[in-house]
Amino acid sequence: TSTATQTLQMFVALMSENIGAAMLVGGFEAIASSGFSATALRFDLKNPRAVAYMKEHGADRVTAIDAETESRLRTLIVNAISTGTSYTDLAAKIIEKFEGFDAESALGHIRSRAELVAVTEMGDAYCEANLIVGKDLAEGGLVMEKQWYNTGDGKVCKICLNNTAQGWIALASEFQSGHDRPLGHPGCRCDFLMRRDPKTTLTLNP
Repeated sequence: TSTATQTLQMFVALMSENIGAAMLVGGFEAIASSGFSATALRFDLKNPRAVAYMKEHGADRVTAIDAETESRLRTLIVNAISTGTSYTDLAAKIIEKFEGFDAESALGHIRSRAELVAVTEMGDAYCEANLIVGKDLAEGGLVMEKQWYNTGDGKVCKICLNNTAQGWIALASEFQSGHDRPLGHPGCRCDFLMRRDPKTTLTLNP
């Protein structure tokens, strides 16, 4: 009968919706319960979240430039992230298009001002993008934690060492430096880890 058919269709639609939600959050659980690095969530360098973030905030941290240069530099950075350009190639393009960015950097692990801009802007965008992923997991019903991760060599600054020493903290908490995720400063090479809090169980949010 038509009534039976409609009832069956409603039942199938409801089951499909619930199964889809369960599969989605189940996938989140599988990722988060094992612990993963923010880098692992990038999949490749063409990260749409990073692109969106950079369109709004690109070149905000670059000092001693006028508004036009900032706008042009932001466009260059956005294009680099959109196409998966490496930070070394981005630095070369910055030197090619802007005067003064070939100046030597005072940081031992950074060669020029252009490389400092490239490392900082791209690193900041990718870390922000992956923090958004962590927040998405939390909204899906997982209690998430994060940990500051440094390169482990003698060039790591005190800010990043102290943040790393905190170990795992709640995703919504700030590290002791006041940052909610890396980078801790211009030229920072840190990343962060995220995981589901092992003391909690999964709660499926509607």
